[in-house]
Amino acid sequence: MDALFTYDCESREIGPAAPIVVDYFKSGGWNPSHDPNAAFYEGFFADRDFILPAGRWEVEAWARFAVEECGLYAIDMRAAVVLTVE
Repeated sequence: MDALFTYDCESREIGPAAPIVVDYFKSGGWNPSHDPNAAFYEGFFADRDFILPAGRWEVEAWARFAVEECGLYAIDMRAAVVLTVE
């Protein structure tokens, strides 16, 4: 499965008094005709709850910011954690 991104090119000022708040949501992409896990992925993303089945998971949050024009001087932020669910 690969990550899925939106490319929102909109000017906003951010700072301690003006944070950008986005609800957490599951996202991802795969080729349903070639991926043997397609049925699992479809069920996982259809379920809006954030309950992970047993296994090893890498959960990531990504954000991209640009200074001045959209895409110019891009700043990427990424945080990841590995979880083991028994």
